[in-house]
Amino acid sequence: MKHLYVKHTVDKTDIYRKLVALPVPHGEFTYESTDIIAEGDFWQMNQHTISYRELLSMYEDGYHTIEKEEYDRAEAWLKHSTNQG
Repeated sequence: MKHLYVKHTVDKTDIYRKLVALPVPHGEFTYESTDIIAEGDFWQMNQHTISYRELLSMYEDGYHTIEKEEYDRAEAWLKHSTNQG
């Protein structure tokens, strides 16, 4: 797996995730997740690791696969919005 891009919208908050398989898993954590969270004009980014079980649970919770370009647009908007201040 190269990269996996997913998105979920809850209560007018968009959550974009780029998931990258770790070259060497850390226990049950097998993916690095870079999240972009967009709630109105408030945008933030964070990184953490997740397990395969958490990945499956995300799909059960309503996440769906998106194209890399959609994630890239969200990342560009995040960078643009944080440079406005």
